[in-house]
Amino acid sequence: MRRHVTSGFSLILNNPSLFLPLIDDQAVEICLFLVLAAQMGHADADIRNWLAEMVRRLRMTVLSHGRYPAALTDLCRPACASEGANRRIPARSTPGSVLIPTLLAFVAALNDPQSIASLEELMAGPLAHCTLQLWLPDETSEKHIYLDDAVHGAALADLPVSGSGQDVLKILAMACRSADGFNNLSAIASGYFPLILTACRHYRLPVPPPFWIPLLVPPETDPATAGRVEG
Repeated sequence: MRRHVTSGFSLILNNPSLFLPLIDDQAVEICLFLVLAAQMGHADADIRNWLAEMVRRLRMTVLSHGRYPAALTDLCRPACASEGANRRIPARSTPGSVLIPTLLAFVAALNDPQSIASLEELMAGPLAHCTLQLWLPDETSEKHIYLDDAVHGAALADLPVSGSGQDVLKILAMACRSADGFNNLSAIASGYFPLILTACRHYRLPVPPPFWIPLLVPPETDPATAGRVEG
């Protein structure tokens, strides 16, 4: 498995387009790979470098009105040049983001102040209208997650960028400690958790934080003092 992770980072290094997704929901694949890589011990080098470059490019493309990751696939394009020098990121193409809170949580755990500051700058400026959100299964998810035949789960919305990223880690850690909807999923209870990850990827649901918050904030650790991902 470690060999596959190494190959994955080699693929990223040899294909610069993988340093920034085209659409926001590609945070699903990014999170899946981050979880695997962190478990394989790539945290202090490969993950840090990949995330730092992703945040750098995100900041650059948003501030320059380039091809920023949009929330809807038909809106993945820059603002028209004819809109003039004072054009703004269209709110209709960036109403919410799963990518940004995922990046913020990981770079906060890695103690990357430059990346944290860049995300804070974006959320205080051109993306101030954007709602940072993640997703958790609830008591209805057992019935619907494998078929996606109804709305289910609970949104973790209005996640903060304050506290150098530690506030979002604290909120997510608290949500995961009381995530009965997640823990009661039959696939989780029986040890077949890859079924949940497969369903999330197939139906474009954000990877639930209980899968990855323990990698960033060890159990029984105060999120305000948790400073890095352990490789």
